[in-house]
Amino acid sequence: MHASQVLLAAVDELMKSAESAFFREPVDTLYIPDYLAVVAKPMDLSTLRGDITRRAATSVKQLADALTLIVNNAKRYNLPGHLVHEAATAFAPRVDVAVDAARGKILARPYIARSLTTAAVWRGSAARAAGRPGRYRRAGLPPDIDRRRASILASRARYA
Repeated sequence: MHASQVLLAAVDELMKSAESAFFREPVDTLYIPDYLAVVAKPMDLSTLRGDITRRAATSVKQLADALTLIVNNAKRYNLPGHLVHEAATAFAPRVDVAVDAARGKILARPYIARSLTTAAVWRGSAARAAGRPGRYRRAGLPPDIDRRRASILASRARYA
């Protein structure tokens, strides 16, 4: 997958989240005229997506900086307790997950537990042949996980 496709996928995944509602489009300075006096460099997800498409943003570091700028701008302009400030606080963990996914550290889906990417390693060919559940090298996985999923997770763990 090309680097710009990875960056676009991360931004698209963020745009789908409910927490990103305030950050999808630029702030309308017609309705909020003092915004540019408080925020020196405005940023939003659609502008970031355009930058990636135009190849103005080409690295994961630039993606991380832009997403951090979105969160910081929202927190800088809006006081704690304000709806947008709280949305930015809720959006920040999603940003971290998206940046880690773009770096290839975890699975791209934020709802999958992080421990599942490295924990499952199937062993015991006799148990597999008999159709019995195998054992896992690390704790924390449900015992009823099927062989196919364990195999997929194990192969992802090798390349993480």
